[in-house]
Amino acid sequence: MDEKELQAIEELRYNQWCHRRPTVSESHERTIRAIAFGARSDLAPSVRAALTFRELTRVDGLEFVGFSNIDLGGPIGLKDGSVIVPCFLTDLSGISPSDPMFALTVQMRNHCRFVYDGWLPIGDWEERSVESRLTKLEEVLAVFALRGHAYFTWEPKYGTHGVALGTLERTGVEVERLEGATQAIERLDESDRTAVYRSVAWLGRAAHNKDPIAKFLFSFFAIEALAMHIERGAAVDSKLISMRTSLPPEDKKAEVKNCIEETLARLIDEDPVRAVLQAHSECVVGIGKVLRQHVGAVLRDETGLFRKLFVQKVDGKTLHKLAHGSVNVLSELERERVSYRADEANLVARRYVCNVLDQCLGTQVLFDETQLSVPADLRNAIVSSEEMYKGPTHMAYQY
Repeated sequence: MDEKELQAIEELRYNQWCHRRPTVSESHERTIRAIAFGARSDLAPSVRAALTFRELTRVDGLEFVGFSNIDLGGPIGLKDGSVIVPCFLTDLSGISPSDPMFALTVQMRNHCRFVYDGWLPIGDWEERSVESRLTKLEEVLAVFALRGHAYFTWEPKYGTHGVALGTLERTGVEVERLEGATQAIERLDESDRTAVYRSVAWLGRAAHNKDPIAKFLFSFFAIEALAMHIERGAAVDSKLISMRTSLPPEDKKAEVKNCIEETLARLIDEDPVRAVLQAHSECVVGIGKVLRQHVGAVLRDETGLFRKLFVQKVDGKTLHKLAHGSVNVLSELERERVSYRADEANLVARRYVCNVLDQCLGTQVLFDETQLSVPADLRNAIVSSEEMYKGPTHMAYQY
């Protein structure tokens, strides 16, 4: 794209290319409407961000930030009407090394992570139309992956992204109880000890990871890793065995065999197909049924967490079904829908592991649902006057 085209598009935008100003609210009413969009739990975060941005700026499009290991060499227009502009120097020839953009460009090249400013025109602001436009953007950007080892991700320039993990304060009592839990775990045999630490490690990775899909799945790994060890792998003298809800493997095998034989003998002459299907459904217990039975016994549903895991549905899916379903990881919108439930899944996982430790080992791990103390993120601020800030910031510095 040439400079004339870019300048024409820039006149439609809120920011100049590769700049980021604070969003300025012209009235209290507009601020209230924008905040209302931001609180809509029925919309994906990127849709909320687009509608909030529109309410505050009145521009007919979404500005977004792109990240890629591809140096596109210059601005490009994509088939969905979106435009991507490099926020770095595409040619360092004749540029002084003392120029700040020189250093930032070299840094991006060294890290193989280039920052782009994106523009997606949106003509129809009906909520589903906005969602459709964002889905198309995701599909178009996903095509970059066809080039070997390439990626191109994005996020709204104004939205819920980029917030730090936050800080939790621990009390002396909590530290003492965690130390007591560690001592109890250390007294387990090697197999049990490894299973518990593996589960706890998945919890740690879930808490640290900012990617909602990863956080969601890591939380389920924490549950399933320990649950399957207790149900299928723990020795008969294990301290964890009190949480086992199914028969030992050797007894279970005999039970399944007898059940299949009885079912087939009863139905095979009448309807061979029905006999096989019923034998499978009634006699072969899969991981899903074992997990449901086991987790129900551990959680005892004292806080309704079992229902969150296996009963309550969002968009027709329980947490368990989401974890074992077909989440489209290429869709930013679908990833964001899962992000709604990532913290919920992590809450269930932590409660499950804490209950196993308390009930099997006699620990007293303090469990709470404390929210993180998140520092103010001025990048997402809505201000009444732009003079409150020093002005726009180049995106190469921010991202």
